[in-house]
Amino acid sequence: MTWSNEIASSIDLAARWAEEHGYQGYDPFDGLGSPLAKRLGAGGKWPGLLRAAWQQAVLRSPVNFRPLLGIHRQANCKAMAYFAMGYLGLYRHRGDERYRDLGVRCLRWLEENGNRNYAGRAWSSPHDYQSRLFFLPRGIPTVVGTCHAARAFIDGYETLKTPRYLEIARSSCDFIMRDLPRYEEDGAVCISYVPTGQVNVHNASMLAAAVLALVHRHTGETDLIHLAEQAVRYTVSHQKPDGSWFYGEAGNLHWVDNFHTGYVLDSLLTYIRISDAEQYLEALRSGLEFFK
Repeated sequence: MTWSNEIASSIDLAARWAEEHGYQGYDPFDGLGSPLAKRLGAGGKWPGLLRAAWQQAVLRSPVNFRPLLGIHRQANCKAMAYFAMGYLGLYRHRGDERYRDLGVRCLRWLEENGNRNYAGRAWSSPHDYQSRLFFLPRGIPTVVGTCHAARAFIDGYETLKTPRYLEIARSSCDFIMRDLPRYEEDGAVCISYVPTGQVNVHNASMLAAAVLALVHRHTGETDLIHLAEQAVRYTVSHQKPDGSWFYGEAGNLHWVDNFHTGYVLDSLLTYIRISDAEQYLEALRSGLEFFK
C-alpha cells in the first residue's frame, strides 16, 4: 500500500467512526456539563475557582469518570465545522458525491444549531465553561465557535456555490461587528472572545479577522476588511522578538502554545492573501519560523 493509499484509508476509518457515533464525543473541557457541577455555584471568585478545579479534574483524570458524573457525549459546533470542511475537501479531491452529501449534512446541523438571539448567526459550546478570565454559561456564543462555523459555510459556498451559505457567513460578521466588544489601542483593535465583556485573546481576534476578510472577498464590503486590518494590526504589534505571541496580553495569559499560535498564523496568512498586505509578510515568516 502506498503512502497516499494509507492516508486515504486512515481518513475513511476516522470518518466512519465519527459517522457511526453521530459525530458525538466528549470534550476536554466538558466537566461542567455534569449536573453535580451546578452545585458549585455561579459567579464570584470562589465558585469560579471551584468550577475551574472541577473542570481540570475531569480533564486530567486518568480514568474517564464522565458517565458516572452524568456527562454525555455531544456534538460540538467546532467539530461539526471541521467535519464539514473535511468532507468538502474530500469531495473536491475525489469527486465522490457521498462526501458532498456528508458535508451538506454537517452544514445543515450547524444551521439548525446556531444561536439567532444576536445581531447575526453565532455558535456556542454545548456545556458551561470556566476560563481564567470568565465563566461562560451554556448557550452564550464565542467568536471562536462562530468563526469555525462561518469558515465552514464559506467553504460550502466556494465549493457548492450555494448562496444561502454565504448569507449565513455574512450574518456571522454582524455578530462579530455588532455584538462583540473591541479593545482599541493606537488605531488597532482586539475583538473580544465573548459578547458578555471585553476579553482580549490574540487567536480569537485573528479568527474573526480572517472571517471578515473571507466574506469581504465575496461581498466587497469595505467595513469588513477595515475591521479585519485593525485586528491584524493589533496582534502583529504584539508579536515577540522571537516570532511568538502570548495567548493574551493580560498578566495571567502570558503563555505560548502550538494550536493557538497556529490559529494566529493561519488567520494572518488568510488576511495577507486576500488583502495583498505585504507589510505583514515578515511577521508571518517570523511566526512560522518560531512555530517550526
